[in-house]
Amino acid sequence: MEQLLAQDLIDGIRSRDNYVLNFIYLNYFPVIQKMIINNNGSKLDAEDIFQDVVVTIFEKLQNTDIELRCSFKTYLYSISRNLWLQKLETQRCKIMSFHDVEEFISVKDDLELKLKRIEREKLYHKHYLGLSENCQKILRLVFNSLPAREIARIMGYKSDLYARKRKSQCRKNLINLINNDPDYTRLTTHED
Repeated sequence: MEQLLAQDLIDGIRSRDNYVLNFIYLNYFPVIQKMIINNNGSKLDAEDIFQDVVVTIFEKLQNTDIELRCSFKTYLYSISRNLWLQKLETQRCKIMSFHDVEEFISVKDDLELKLKRIEREKLYHKHYLGLSENCQKILRLVFNSLPAREIARIMGYKSDLYARKRKSQCRKNLINLINNDPDYTRLTTHED
C-alpha cells in the first residue's frame, strides 16, 4: 500500500494535482517543521525548506522518474534534512547534535544540485529586487533580448549608447550585490 501511495504522490506532484499537494502539505509538513524547529529553525525556515524541496521534486519529475526505496515521507524528510543541515552550515551554526524526529536515508541523486540552483535563483532575485526600479526595468528588457535602440526608446533615453551604458551599470551593480553576499561563496563552492 505504501509503494502505491508513494507513486500516487509522485504522480500528483508531476501533474500539479492540488488535492495531492494539499495532502503532502497537511501530512508531511508538520514533521519537517518539527525537525527544523528542534534544530535552531523557525516555522518560516520550515516553510521555505518544504517549498524548495517540493519544487525540486516537481522539476526532477519533469525530466525523469523517481524510484523510491523507502516511504515518500522518509524521502521528503531526508531531502529536507540535508537542505536544513546545509543552511545551518552556511549560517555558521555549530551543530553539536542534530535532533531527528523521523527516519532518514542518504539521498544521492541530483536533487541537491537542483536545490542549490533554486537557492542561486533566490539569491539573484533578492538582489535584483534590491536594484532601483529603473535598473530592474532595463535588465528585464535586456533579458527579453531587446536591442539597445529599443531599450533607449522604451526608457526615454536620447541614444542607444546611453542605454548600453545604463545596462552595463545596472548589470555591474547586480553582480556586485551578488558577489558581496555571504551566501554567494557557499553557493559557488563545489560547483555542479
